[in-house]
Amino acid sequence: MESEEAKRKATIAEQQRDERRDFLQALKALRVENKASNGGPYLHSLRKISELRSLSIATLKSIQSQLRSDLEEVEKVLYRETATKCMVCEEQNRTVTLSCNHYVVCSTCAPNQRECPYCQTPVVSTS
Repeated sequence: MESEEAKRKATIAEQQRDERRDFLQALKALRVENKASNGGPYLHSLRKISELRSLSIATLKSIQSQLRSDLEEVEKVLYRETATKCMVCEEQNRTVTLSCNHYVVCSTCAPNQRECPYCQTPVVSTS
């Protein structure tokens, strides 16, 4: 009986060691993946073309993929930030509809517009 109990405990201990090892490996893999998804340390430190030339094709493809993803995020944020801003000053929100029916300028910039900044149609009136 005691030997069976000892074997059971040994088996449990071995399983726990295996689980811990697997957990640590998964954690390490996640850290590597996180580092890569954040551009890794090399993206900001690459200063010369010669540094890029020394990297493997797989690394270059990874960097390219990350840069594309980062650029897509920048474009989304930029679109959200500019979608409601005046096309002239880019600071105030759009508040005026021009005679061409474009809603693209603020009340500060509208009086100075001779043509729509979007379609270049002459401005007859604003509302």
